Amino acid sequence: MLAFQFDVDPAYVAAHHVVRFVSIAMVVPLLAKRRARPGDTVAPPIDEKERLSGVDGSEDRG
Repeated sequence: MLAFQFDVDPAYVAAHHVVRFVSIAMVVPLLAKRRARPGDTVAPPIDEKERLSGVDGSEDRG
């Protein structure tokens, strides 16, 4: 709507948004890695017993 109001080419505005979204999607993971401290993990480590057991706690059969 603002592109029409300010008489700017809507294709230019759309292309600008696409470039902006792609660049943000590429930069954010890099910044997150850079900011991460040693020992930070996404999820707590899973011990061997927990990995081998099923969802209900029973042993994996296959």
